Amino acid sequence: MLFRLFSGPSLLKFKKEYPIDYMEMMRSFERTKIRPIKPDDKTVSTMIAAPLLEISEEDSECNIHEIINSSQYAGELRVKRDKLLINLTLFKEFFEHSLNELVIDMQEVLEHKRCADVSAVMLVGGFAECELLRKTVTQTFPQKEVFVPHEGGLSVLRGAVIYGHTPQIVSSRICNYTYGIAVSKPFKADVMPMDKCYEHDGELWCRDMFEVSYKIDTVVNIGDKKQIELNDTFLKPEVQHRREEPLRVDIVISDKEDPTFITDEGCRKHAMIIVQPPKGQWPQIVRGYVEFEIAGTEMIGSYINSETNDRTSIIIEFLPRIEHRVGNDSERRRVFDPDRIDTDNE
Repeated sequence: MLFRLFSGPSLLKFKKEYPIDYMEMMRSFERTKIRPIKPDDKTVSTMIAAPLLEISEEDSECNIHEIINSSQYAGELRVKRDKLLINLTLFKEFFEHSLNELVIDMQEVLEHKRCADVSAVMLVGGFAECELLRKTVTQTFPQKEVFVPHEGGLSVLRGAVIYGHTPQIVSSRICNYTYGIAVSKPFKADVMPMDKCYEHDGELWCRDMFEVSYKIDTVVNIGDKKQIELNDTFLKPEVQHRREEPLRVDIVISDKEDPTFITDEGCRKHAMIIVQPPKGQWPQIVRGYVEFEIAGTEMIGSYINSETNDRTSIIIEFLPRIEHRVGNDSERRRVFDPDRIDTDNE
């Protein structure tokens, strides 16, 4: 709203030249957000800094009343001395998107079979003190007890500090995806599609197979490890040139419990382990395995050479993040940070 009303350059100039006034104005907005709304309230008031009005009027060559009347907020905003009076309907619209997204996420969680016996919802964080949030959650989930603990606004901060000092306090997590690697297996014409068949070292193989390590919705503990055997051969003359190329292990994820191919619906590439050949060249028969280790908010993916015990590892984000939402459908995605690859894997 402020950017639309006062323009970006004016607001940024105010923030740069009057940082204390800017912070005080932002704190006023935060206080307004959690202020109780009375049934007979028609407007909500918050502080508007005088330097911002001066800068905006100077840049636009209009007074604040002319600025408001020429904006999309005409008739819904008023400035009275150092107060910005916001029409209550407009004020509620500011929260509409956030509340809708929150309700969708809560419905997704509460509809899960693991939450079948959940009878109460505890709201924490600064937003929990917002009356509009509490009312929306209470009305959406009337069968649940909704409450905010004492000093609930500090709960997230306290939790972050406690977890930072004692990360082992969270001993288990739930896999939001099925994790695995892309492999090739001996081709079986009766169960495998011909378009995935190829020849290597005189044998027929099926590419793009999804070898599962951890399944979606599985409870995992910190320190849990699982391994998948991964071998390769360079026997025929036509594949000798590949002995000097790095081994690339595709780590893949899926929304399904038992995917067959990495090209199935809901599957996607998640990360890659790049392994350089030992001493510049792979032996004719390469034996190794991929290891997944649960490490708090991260997963460590490693390739271990069985002959040399050399280990090449990457760190993978283990917490889900919603990239986008279309309507009521959300797609959970994970982020692989290439800047966090071990130096041996560059």
